[in-house]
Amino acid sequence: MSTGLTERQAHLVKELEGWVKLFSEAKPEYSSGESLFKPGDCFVGYHSDTAAAVVMTISNLGNDWSNKQIISQSIYTLLQCASPDAIARLPATKLKHDAEELWIEYFRNQKHGSLKDYLVHCLGNNKNDSFLVQITTHSRLLSQANSRAIASAAGFTGLQSHCISLQEFHTEQQFVKTLEEFFVALGGAEGLLLVQCDNGEANFNLIACCRYLVDDTRRRTLENFGVPVKPIHIIFIIQLPKIAGGCQHFVGFQGGKWQSVHIDELLESNEQLPQIEQLVNRSVSDLFQPAYPARGDDIADMDVDIDTSIPSGRQELHVENIEVK
Repeated sequence: MSTGLTERQAHLVKELEGWVKLFSEAKPEYSSGESLFKPGDCFVGYHSDTAAAVVMTISNLGNDWSNKQIISQSIYTLLQCASPDAIARLPATKLKHDAEELWIEYFRNQKHGSLKDYLVHCLGNNKNDSFLVQITTHSRLLSQANSRAIASAAGFTGLQSHCISLQEFHTEQQFVKTLEEFFVALGGAEGLLLVQCDNGEANFNLIACCRYLVDDTRRRTLENFGVPVKPIHIIFIIQLPKIAGGCQHFVGFQGGKWQSVHIDELLESNEQLPQIEQLVNRSVSDLFQPAYPARGDDIADMDVDIDTSIPSGRQELHVENIEVK
């Protein structure tokens, strides 16, 4: 891809790759050893052409943007596919002075906490255009009950939403027929289609093919209505194994109209499994404290054989705010 870059874009790609290197290399402050982490550990789907693909996409969005604006927006685009543990390691990198701003952008502005938070935020701000996004995750895929609850929270109830798994289809014809039936049933109303696939590392070719089929079928079906229709949003949810150095075959950052996002845990956290932002900068002993101290009468009611109880002890970001050093 680098051969198709302009001289200006090639310069920006080198600058962005330098930032990726700083982002990825985490090690203790006084350690002289090499970092154990690579870009593939930090950005899901990262590959050799990722920086070039991102810079080309952002450059086409803003032809009159300055180099600083393009780099800043490219950073935000890469951040969409960052893993939460990489964000938590930022204080141990040379980007430690930018760690708080990147943390706020990732968790508060981009809404990586759960799929529901992300869809409610993005679809609420994107009602006029079709939203095409590929979401990677290391968690379990959604059950039908989960998918209906998430779709409902995002404003899609009943026949307005549909969740399918690529593994349930044996032929391309079956897959396309299911898509057509859902799109036609919408009758021109706004809709949300969730397409799930497990083991994305082994099924990377299948995912690319189905992504094309979904987009093409959606376009053809909408054209057949012959009247203005509301957008249909397509969300691919790809489960990936967590591998040191990143997956070798799965490629993120398609560019074009598809967005790439990583949401580590699809479902909202609870007390048993808190989100990573609730764990950072807390001691191990602190993590075992209850969220709320137990009252005396609660302790008295517990059927346990002990003598004593253990005491419990958006900021708005602008592209100019992040500087690449």
